[in-house]
Amino acid sequence: MRLPKFRLFDYDTPGPGVPKNAPEKKGIALFWDIFARRAWKMVSLNAMYTVFSVPSFLIHWFMIYFTLTLITSQEILADTTGNAVIQITYLTTSIAIVLYSLFGGGAVTSGMTYVLRQYRKDTHCWLWTDFISTYKKHFLKSTAVFVIDSVILTLCGINFYFYGMFAGENIGAYLLQGLMIVIFLIFMLMHAYIYTLLVSYEKMSIRDIYKNSFILAIGKLPVTLSAVGISALVCTFVSILCFGLIYAVIIVGVILFALVSFINMFITYPTVEKYLGKSES
Repeated sequence: MRLPKFRLFDYDTPGPGVPKNAPEKKGIALFWDIFARRAWKMVSLNAMYTVFSVPSFLIHWFMIYFTLTLITSQEILADTTGNAVIQITYLTTSIAIVLYSLFGGGAVTSGMTYVLRQYRKDTHCWLWTDFISTYKKHFLKSTAVFVIDSVILTLCGINFYFYGMFAGENIGAYLLQGLMIVIFLIFMLMHAYIYTLLVSYEKMSIRDIYKNSFILAIGKLPVTLSAVGISALVCTFVSILCFGLIYAVIIVGVILFALVSFINMFITYPTVEKYLGKSES
């Protein structure tokens, strides 16, 4: 008797298709339909993403930790119990989870973005093969995006703190603090599109990726706000669980990154395709 194949870790097995005469679904019904059919694939994708993200996440974490310790240096020096350092460590982890989910981590994010774009289009892709090939193909460009992100986010945090030191004496410092907040928010909205454009339009330069992401983020603000807003709410809920660290680790490792990215992709990709045309790859 022929035994069925055991496919628990077979990442290259096609998922279930859509029945031929099934009525066309839209909106939230389509989201749950795709998510339900691809749920196990997304869990596998999230696990791969988490493992590959360790180097970039640690860089992300230490840059946030450096910024927070700079801002709270006086409190740390005044604390003799060590509680301040523990609290900053937990806070750093929470912030890092949220920002990494929303901003991405370079080449590993390009790999996941490609797979999720295919899921959004409801077309087949090979999970492991396409993830790795996209990771390699866009490694340099994605790494450049990660470096730009790290520099801008760190500068926004440090400058916000620096201007805050003079805010009580100078109204201009308040204005500059406000400018840092605006730059951060616009930059976050742009990330609803940056990696999607990177993997979809190979000939597009980094400059054009940022330019088009800015235009889409501001020009289609309701779409962008809904995508980023829902994603941020999901991330914030999980980051709160960091104070019960074991729960956060489970959720992050099992589904968080893939779920947040798919929510964003589901909402924004029709806009990308409408204004920039069908993807080149």
